[in-house]
Amino acid sequence: MTITKIILLVAVLVSNTIVAITWLSPTNRTAITVLLSMIAFYDTFTMLFSSLWSIVGYFFVVLSYSNDCYLAFVTFNFARVFHVLSSYTTTFLAVQRCVICVFPFAGPRYCRMKSTLLCGLVSIIAVVLVICPCIFISGLGELKVLTNQTSYLCDTDFILSDDAFLEYLNVDNILRFLTIFAPQAIVLICMILCAVTVNRKKIGAGRSSEQKNKVRTTTMLILIMLSYVLRELPSSILFFFISFYPKVQKWLKTGDGIKFCNMSLTLSYLLNIWVYIIMSKQFRESLRGMFCREKKQPKKAHVDRFKTPPAAMEKLDSQKTADKDDKDHNHK
Repeated sequence: MTITKIILLVAVLVSNTIVAITWLSPTNRTAITVLLSMIAFYDTFTMLFSSLWSIVGYFFVVLSYSNDCYLAFVTFNFARVFHVLSSYTTTFLAVQRCVICVFPFAGPRYCRMKSTLLCGLVSIIAVVLVICPCIFISGLGELKVLTNQTSYLCDTDFILSDDAFLEYLNVDNILRFLTIFAPQAIVLICMILCAVTVNRKKIGAGRSSEQKNKVRTTTMLILIMLSYVLRELPSSILFFFISFYPKVQKWLKTGDGIKFCNMSLTLSYLLNIWVYIIMSKQFRESLRGMFCREKKQPKKAHVDRFKTPPAAMEKLDSQKTADKDDKDHNHK
């Protein structure tokens, strides 16, 4: 499984790097493409740290690496941070497009680059508020390693008492469920509203060609929203049972179920670039320009009468006159 994750990590890294570079190029840079680039960036780092977490566990079992628990703690929390950031950014993208579709004249004025940058800042602050309590109450200096032949367990000494920690754990599980489920519900509602209004004649003022571009862009974003909803659905079901029915045994709680949740996330990361290629002519042209440099046709020679010497100009003028006389003679 670790080798599979490394292969998928390389694929996600390559595809999302291409997406980010293409959308952030000066000719393509808009409020929407900045958000799409941020999503690609966050998804890449989510995959990176989750893969590192698996690799850390592999090297501990095989090589008995003593500092594995520290690395596992750091990589797991970074993967969680970037995953939540990706969810929040996708949610804002969905809300932004929904506002433009529902309010075609007033919406675009409020969905510009400033609101996009503000969204990024608010997302980071929100994630810090959600993740930090778990980090602050963890006694990193007291980590102990409990192992057997096939697995390992890191025993963490928490600052809180046992009863207080159990209460915190219940609240944390509910928060983790809400951080996955709430954005998913918002994106689903926005996706439905965009799908209902996408074929409306006045999605925005402009010519018919501009109207077609707006419809095509909205359709592309609807597919991105659908991909997000489907990829987060298994994780939402998993954390629903963990949060509200912790004692109920379900397949998603097993190792195979968790692998299925992670695989659905990874396939979604790889799917986005194909949505852009199929739905966006602008993206395809940028890719063509990035990988296929077209040969420029040589321009016709141009004579500058101010920089050409007088003798040469007289020779050119006499040659043109002779050619014209020959044409007239042949015509007669």
